Amino acid sequence: MENTKGRRQAAVEALGKTIKAERNAAGLSLDALGAAVGIHRNTVHNYEKGAKEIPFGTLVDIADALGLDVTELTRGAEMRERRGNSTPEQSAGS
Repeated sequence: MENTKGRRQAAVEALGKTIKAERNAAGLSLDALGAAVGIHRNTVHNYEKGAKEIPFGTLVDIADALGLDVTELTRGAEMRERRGNSTPEQSAGS
C-alpha cells in the first residue's frame, strides 16, 4: 500500500509541475489562472506544488484555461515523471 501512496503522490507532484510549466508558457499568473478557473490563487499554487489533489472537473477547467486537452496535462505529467521530473525547459536543454 505504501508504494501505491508514493506513486500517487509522485503523480500529483508531476501533474502540478506540468500545470505550472504550461501556465508559465502561457504567460499567466496564479491570479489569472485562478480567475479563469474560478478558484483562488493559493489553490492553484497548492495544485502546482503537489500539496493538494485536483478534482477532475477542476483539472478539465485548468486544461481549458491553458488551451489544452486534459490528456495533454496528464500525459505531460506522466512523461516528466518517467524522465525524472524534469521540466520541459530542462529536457529541451539536454
